[in-house]
Amino acid sequence: MDSRKLNVTIFFEAEIATTQLIEVVLGTQLFNYEKKLVSAGEGAIANDIDYLPLLIRGADPETVNLARNFVSESKPFVYYIDDNFWEIKGDTPLAKYYQHPIIRDGLKYIVGHASTVLCNSAPLADYIRERYTKRVSVVPPMFDFNLLEGVSSYCGEEIRIGFAGSSSRLKDINFLKNVIPDILEKYPRVVFEFAGVMPEGVKISDRIRYFKPISSYADYISFQYSRGWKIGLAPLLGSESDCYKTNNKFREYSACYTAGIYSDSLSYKGSLKDNVNGLVCYSLNPHEWLLAISSLLDDAALRDRLAHTAHEFVKTHYDVNIISMAWHKTLLAASNVPPKPESKIIPLVSFYKKFKWQLFLYKLRAEDVYKNRGGTGLVKHILNFLYRKLVGVHGKI
Repeated sequence: MDSRKLNVTIFFEAEIATTQLIEVVLGTQLFNYEKKLVSAGEGAIANDIDYLPLLIRGADPETVNLARNFVSESKPFVYYIDDNFWEIKGDTPLAKYYQHPIIRDGLKYIVGHASTVLCNSAPLADYIRERYTKRVSVVPPMFDFNLLEGVSSYCGEEIRIGFAGSSSRLKDINFLKNVIPDILEKYPRVVFEFAGVMPEGVKISDRIRYFKPISSYADYISFQYSRGWKIGLAPLLGSESDCYKTNNKFREYSACYTAGIYSDSLSYKGSLKDNVNGLVCYSLNPHEWLLAISSLLDDAALRDRLAHTAHEFVKTHYDVNIISMAWHKTLLAASNVPPKPESKIIPLVSFYKKFKWQLFLYKLRAEDVYKNRGGTGLVKHILNFLYRKLVGVHGKI
């Protein structure tokens, strides 16, 4: 492979933010890349001899079969993981998915055989090294400042406080229902904005707004920047899996000139400095967050200083044009490392188990859609899924 321009094939299960973020890195001048759905990828392997396969997060039977083919051909491949799926607990759809035995077995196989396991978190890398494989590399996460070009940021009278996330973040933000009323009463110019999820028991009003989830990461960043959030909230309950996350919120808030208030977490170690480029709260005690938010509302100069210092930090340390060089070096090295030879126990999945697995996925997805969009939304979702199947469009329910 050309050391100046590396050829990479992304194999992905779904068009999620993680996939889009990796595309940003591989879209720089150091790479050529192509994308393939895992379900459509196996038949095209032989044609991609010069391309390094990069598997993203997947661990279902189709992804395992793809990895097994790479192993049998001694073809180097890289597995990217950005969360500790082994430690995700609870009864959310995400937790149920990664707790399933098929996924657990798939993760163990792919991680154990990959030429390199790629992650952005040093604690996650240590976790994997101690339990599964020594073939782990840490590359820095990134931010693409090009996403902000041509986007106007709100600069009106409102002081907007924002949070964005999925339904899995409810556990982290529910305490805010005991913070919001006091802030709204004391500061008449303040507006709270939530994208994708809201604390339970909080009702939408002219000063509490809700925005639907945005599937495109580029559109999401444009949205966040355009809203002109003066303060961004980043609470974490402190579960085991939280310790292994990347500092997404810090990079995104900082890039958008938003002063962030963050939970004390290993996720922010090495980037967040209390009272320098953000504020740190050491619990989810409503009073502690009330004081932190109030301090930024009472002191506009402090708020601006934190926002600008954080922006410069992200620009210096996480700009995609800088980070892409570290990715190139790591992926180039991995391209010369054959996968670990086949183990004696091969995670073959029978037809019956595959059938049960598909039923499990359909049920899980239906529960999630019903919870977020109600019965009408579920019916529309099922009809859309059936239509896509009939016309031959790839996708999962």
